[in-house]
Amino acid sequence: MWRDKKSKKIVYLQNVEFCLIDKSGNIEKVFRKDKFYNCESWLYGKEMTLDELKRIAEWVEDE
Repeated sequence: MWRDKKSKKIVYLQNVEFCLIDKSGNIEKVFRKDKFYNCESWLYGKEMTLDELKRIAEWVEDE
């Protein structure tokens, strides 16, 4: 899992997408898909690339 280098708290990935849904509940179109990385030690989620994430977080194996 990814952990913030300073606080050692877990970094979560949040996918955000906006969809147009018809009357029968089927998705017609996906407008936008964003990826935000969230951590308790950050003030808000950040949209960033994997390279940017590697600068502020590190991958650690589960115990």
